[in-house]
Amino acid sequence: MTQDERDESIGRRLADNEEFDAPASAHLKRAAQEGCDPQAFLVRRSMPWTEGAREGLHFIAFGRSFAAFEAILKRMLGVDDGIVDALFRFTRPIRGGYFWCPPLADGLLDLSRLDL
Repeated sequence: MTQDERDESIGRRLADNEEFDAPASAHLKRAAQEGCDPQAFLVRRSMPWTEGAREGLHFIAFGRSFAAFEAILKRMLGVDDGIVDALFRFTRPIRGGYFWCPPLADGLLDLSRLDL
């Protein structure tokens, strides 16, 4: 891919890290939390990795419920409008998982939702 094609796939220029008016398939537009109704708030972080000739990106997101994850994944896959996230032109998800972390109450883990 040319640099322009890569920039358009992401929705941000590599040269200056500035967002621009990218195509609807740009990752920044497909994964925008504000683009979901209701807004799908997540705290997201990623970390690149390499192991010999293999390389990739560990992506982690934290949210209050699975609903936000599902809403953003559906947008990325184009479930409602047929516009697939441009990242899938050159990346391939290998695996994923959901993990639950109980909230704290008065500084201690609150396991009340488990009905123990």
